[in-house]
Amino acid sequence: MQVKQVAIDKVVPYDQNPRKNGAAVDVVVASLREFGWRQPIVVDSEMTVIVGHTRLMAAKQLDLKKVPVHVADGLPPEQVRAYRIADNKTNEAAEWDEDLLGLELDELALANFDHRLTGCTPTGKLVKIAAQRPKSVRLMGSNKQKSAS
Repeated sequence: MQVKQVAIDKVVPYDQNPRKNGAAVDVVVASLREFGWRQPIVVDSEMTVIVGHTRLMAAKQLDLKKVPVHVADGLPPEQVRAYRIADNKTNEAAEWDEDLLGLELDELALANFDHRLTGCTPTGKLVKIAAQRPKSVRLMGSNKQKSAS
């Protein structure tokens, strides 16, 4: 996969994007600040966004001049449409293993890592799951018990 840096004003949002991304922009801004770019924006040969609308909106909010893009050449229009939907929709088929998620959130808490950077909010379901776990957690990669309190 080839990724290149492109002037942000050359990347065009898809005007029929059915996904409402506005509420996620601040979280993605925080994610880009913390983790950097790890996924390019995927565009067609005309530089119209296929996937990555929220990343593009976040980049604009950060006043970035260039963004990483991958040009998905060779996809017929019906595959481009399907990919736009699938990229956002397929994650809905997955479920969380609440025990393992709790362990991961516990590990982040023990490391004093801001869990909001994961997209979890203090009142969100995932944080509530972690809060219901016992205070004593088994650290991954260790047989020692540490107190999370």
